[in-house]
Amino acid sequence: MKPTTTIFGLLGSRRGIGLAAAVLLAAGGATAAVPGRIVRTDETVVEGESIRWSRSLRQYIVKRDKIEINIDLDDVERVDVPEPSGLRQAITAAQRQPASAIAALQRIVNDYTMLYHDITAARWLGEALLKTGRAGEASRVLQEMVDNYGFGKLPGDLISVYIDALTGDNRTAKVKSILRTMIEEGSRGAAAVALVKRGDVLKKEGKYREALTDGYLRAIVLFADEKHMQPEALFNAAACFEELGEAVYAEKMRKKLMAEYPQSTYTRRVQSES
Repeated sequence: MKPTTTIFGLLGSRRGIGLAAAVLLAAGGATAAVPGRIVRTDETVVEGESIRWSRSLRQYIVKRDKIEINIDLDDVERVDVPEPSGLRQAITAAQRQPASAIAALQRIVNDYTMLYHDITAARWLGEALLKTGRAGEASRVLQEMVDNYGFGKLPGDLISVYIDALTGDNRTAKVKSILRTMIEEGSRGAAAVALVKRGDVLKKEGKYREALTDGYLRAIVLFADEKHMQPEALFNAAACFEELGEAVYAEKMRKKLMAEYPQSTYTRRVQSES
């Protein structure tokens, strides 16, 4: 584990929070060694007193009975280790006071690299950085997750924050390229996110018909099972239909949104605008 006493002593100011995050981002040492198990691709299980990720070897090192077992990344299906201490509290803080959670989330991302809890921490770290006006830092944190895991193993909510961070950093060309990759190679959750985000890009460019046919409607029809993206897709599809002067279809989208997702923030937005 990396020493943190001096770093967290800086947290008395906003500048201190930013400096602490910067120091942690630069740290490249060993990751945490924690008890757990690795499930191999052949379904065999390797349990250990400690598991850690070696950045230099690109391998997991499992220690058991004073013996170290090295396992290549390509041979790993899943890593199961206990949830990091403080993760839940950091997520709560990220939702309420984003700046206050940055240092703790970055510590978990660093310490739990490739131990899967870094994915959850990075998702909320990215959002916290984005909410505090640091889109560039957010995109770099989440790019590392993409580089480590690939789109196929990342949840849709992380990818959504990643795209928002790139957009906030004015990297439109990069966004378009990534969206194509996500749609072609990502999980269904990632592809649903990508279609909605592609709709957002086209809508922003004033290409409302393309935003519908190449983005929102594809997500609504082809990825109806990906419920986490449906409210956003329906809401924005209605907006595009309105821009095209097709009020009947816009109303159909809004009715579907309110009927199927009554608790959604997008439903509340429709109700407040009516």
